[in-house]
Parts: sequence; structure tokens; C-alpha cells
Amino acid sequence: MIAYHVVLIVLQGFIEAISLLFPNAEARNCARHLYNNFKNIEGFRGQVMRLTYWKAVKATFPRQFEEAMSEMRSLSESAEGWLRDKDPRTWSRAHFSTKCKSDLLLNNNNECFNKIILEARDKPILTMLEIIRRKVMTRLVSMREAAEKYPGPLCPRIQKKLFEIVSQSNNIWPVYARNEKYEVDCGLGNKHVVDLLNSSCSCRKWDLSGIPCKHAVSCMQLLAVSPETYVNTCYTVTTQLNIYSHLINPVKGPIQWEHVRDMEPILPPIIRKPPRKTQTNKEEGSR
Repeated sequence: MIAYHVVLIVLQGFIEAISLLFPNAEARNCARHLYNNFKNIEGFRGQVMRLTYWKAVKATFPRQFEEAMSEMRSLSESAEGWLRDKDPRTWSRAHFSTKCKSDLLLNNNNECFNKIILEARDKPILTMLEIIRRKVMTRLVSMREAAEKYPGPLCPRIQKKLFEIVSQSNNIWPVYARNEKYEVDCGLGNKHVVDLLNSSCSCRKWDLSGIPCKHAVSCMQLLAVSPETYVNTCYTVTTQLNIYSHLINPVKGPIQWEHVRDMEPILPPIIRKPPRKTQTNKEEGSR
């Protein structure tokens, strides 16, 4: 079965293999990398094109997404068609699943991890894995120690973000409609439906991130309840402590490892010389 999976990875590619091994996992593309591919195509550049692209990326509900794509079509039909060929579930918030409570558009987590293991990437396999293991081991300890010092029920960055959302909810007027549902008027015909019981808002920002949006916060203020109680539990200090409660056991050095018998030696890879570069006409003429 393992060999079969390896063959699939080689033949179908990494994305197809992940979809087969983890069918319930949500795959997303980095919006910044997608934009780099987008702007490198002739005719897709310019400030207006860039702003319209990011408007479509950051749209949180389908109508908002379609308006951005219509604007893109008015600028360039080929650019709009190029984006239509890409599955919007992988790059636009308007089509993201609400299960994982993350509205991230960039792969900054991967970039940070690559930077942390930079010194290990060019080492032999055992040395590389040992460096990564020790970094992860110390990381778990430092993150738990930091979480133990958090003063409130939420992680500091989430608490700061929630304070900003509360300040944005001052000019919003919610109207109660029973069963913990509200109609929230934002002016100029802009209305949203908030369902406190199901932690949902029609703008989908709360659904995507797990952090109440300004429309939901206005309803909470009407009820005189704390917005912190409606934040998803993945952002609480208790959850962080549980995440970092595990440890990676320390490992003895190679001098104490047991010898493995009846095993063929692992030979180093064959070193192949890279092909020689052909001389250009300019270089040949200078001789």
C-alpha cells in the first residue's frame, strides 16, 4: 500500500496525492504566489489590476466575489478567464470552508518554518532530522511557558484583534428577530443577518475565522455580554496550554545507539557531475 501511494505521488503530483491520502483536508494556494504568476502574464499588470485581484481574493461572500470578478472582466476578459480557471476554493475567502476557522490567504507559516530549519536543510538526513527535532522540542517548551504568562482568557493577538473589531462596531444598529437572530443595519442598504446561536454572520467573517465580526459584536453589545465568550475555543489560553502540554522526548547521542545487525549498509548517493555549460558565441569570440 505504501509503494502504491509513492507511485501516486510521483505520477499525479503532490496535490493529487494529498487529496487521495487526506480526502477531508482543505487545500489552499498562497494568494501572493498566485498573484506573482498572474502579473507575469502580458497585459495582467498595473495598479488597478492588482487592487481588483486582491478585492476578489479578500471577498468573504459570493456576491462580493462576483462583483470583483465583474470588475476584473471590465479590465481584461483574458485576466478574468485566467482566474476563473483556478478553483476559487483554493484562493478566495468567499469560497473557503468554514470548518478549520482560518481565513489565511498566505503561506507565511511555511515560510517561517523554512527559515527556522534553514541551517538543517543542507545537512545529511540524520543530522537534519536531529536539528529539526531539537528545534521543535525547545519550541514546545518556550510556547507553553509563554502561554502560562498570558493574562486573559484569549491569546494576546486575538485579544488585540477583538478590541479593534469592538471599536469598529459603534456605528452599526442591530434589530432583534427572536431565536438569537438579528438584522444588522450598516447604512446605505447594507444589512447582514447574525445568528448568535450558530456563531454565524452573513458576511462570513465570523464563520471563517472563529472571531466575531463587527456585526456580531454590535449584537453582543446590545445584550451586554462579553464578545470574548463567543470567540472560538481554538484561540483560548486553555487550548494553547493543551496543545503545548505534550513533549518530544530527549534522545541519546549516536555514541549510545545500539548497533543494528543483519542489515545491509546504506551506501551514499552516487555523485554525478553536472553537465558542462556550452560556450556562447561572445565568449568564443573573446578568446
